[in-house]
Amino acid sequence: STLSSSSAASDVYKRQDIIRALSGTFDVTVLARALDGSDVDAARELQSWCERVITVPAPNRRSLLHRVAYKLAFSVRSLAGRRSLKSLYDCPSTLIARAAELASQSPFDLYLVEYWQLYPLFDVFPADRTVLLTHDIDLLVNRQIALMEKRLGAKLRAVRRWRVEEGEEVRTYQRSQRVLALTERDAHAVRKLSRGRADVRVLPFGVDPDYFAAPVGARAREVLFMGALSASFNRDALEYFA
Repeated sequence: STLSSSSAASDVYKRQDIIRALSGTFDVTVLARALDGSDVDAARELQSWCERVITVPAPNRRSLLHRVAYKLAFSVRSLAGRRSLKSLYDCPSTLIARAAELASQSPFDLYLVEYWQLYPLFDVFPADRTVLLTHDIDLLVNRQIALMEKRLGAKLRAVRRWRVEEGEEVRTYQRSQRVLALTERDAHAVRKLSRGRADVRVLPFGVDPDYFAAPVGARAREVLFMGALSASFNRDALEYFA
């Protein structure tokens, strides 16, 4: 049996290729934080491949008052401690408690943890059966964002986020016995950051690259860019493209 844990149900929905592959050999249980009803609906669509799909409502999303209260509390904790806002929001105490309950009820053969910010789960899952799946090396991304930001306030916030999250991310890689990365470049970075402590391997993409590399005929004269322009890296990409 496998317990796959993700920071959000919508993210688990996007990883359905991994879940479908695991379901051929394992009875898969999915545990994920749900931001709203659409996340719960997305998670339900995984039920045909899973033994169980469990969603944990995000405690800060219950009401506007909860959002304000958690924003204040998490900001204070982040300033005073070593946890980033990212890990506080993505891995709340309610998710940790549900994960511990599941782990105590069933001795899973494999625990697949998606994203480094779920590192508090390392305290409730057995280390020798836990695998971290990383999709990006966030400290490298955050460093680039900090360099790209032009407005002083945005740059200062980006620098702080980079420095706070970097410590957590590096400690996560150093605690991990096994890590799956999506590219050889990321795998090399994790090996270096973990000081060789982690067994790092590349997980092949679940799509056929030849299909997308096939000739498409006449070149299009219009381009549609799907991305939030509030993100500095998206603005940078568009400026570079133009």
